[in-house]
Amino acid sequence: MSSALPAPHRRLSRLIRAAAAIAAAATLAACSHDEPRWHLTDVTGHLPDLSFTLTGGDGRP
Repeated sequence: MSSALPAPHRRLSRLIRAAAAIAAAATLAACSHDEPRWHLTDVTGHLPDLSFTLTGGDGRP
């Protein structure tokens, strides 16, 4: 039984396929984690009413 590719090319092809499989597995593993849950706090009414005005370069609001 003979192969069309010489031994070094078969070895390189096998290495490339193994690297591609590892990269695909790492990519899929990175995508499978759940997003962390947000812990929110309602801060409505905790800050004083702020008022400010912007002035232009000529000193007018």
